[in-house]
Amino acid sequence: MAIRLRSLVSIYAQGTYAVTKTINLTLGGRYNEGGSRILTRGSSITVPGPIVIPSPNSAASQSNNPVTWRVVLDNHLTKDVMDYISVSHGFKSGGFNLLTPGSPAFAPETLNNI
Repeated sequence: MAIRLRSLVSIYAQGTYAVTKTINLTLGGRYNEGGSRILTRGSSITVPGPIVIPSPNSAASQSNNPVTWRVVLDNHLTKDVMDYISVSHGFKSGGFNLLTPGSPAFAPETLNNI
């Protein structure tokens, strides 16, 4: 049996500044603090056939404190037409494979978008 525990606290802010009457600059940022933990209790895993694999008691944890952000510059060409460019940095936390509790944690991922 595997039990996964997660905790997360975030602070987020975003604001838009009018550079001119038609051009806006938007800035946003997020700070996350959290992690996950997995606890496994001794049990057995049955695979096809007469084989039973015991699962040991174990615990593992992973902590992540990423900062993500976003910048957007938009231009209102007319009342009905707007163009923009956006750049952002994202994050997806890592974790644990609950189907194989003894395996190592998988790593977090980061992504930059333009």
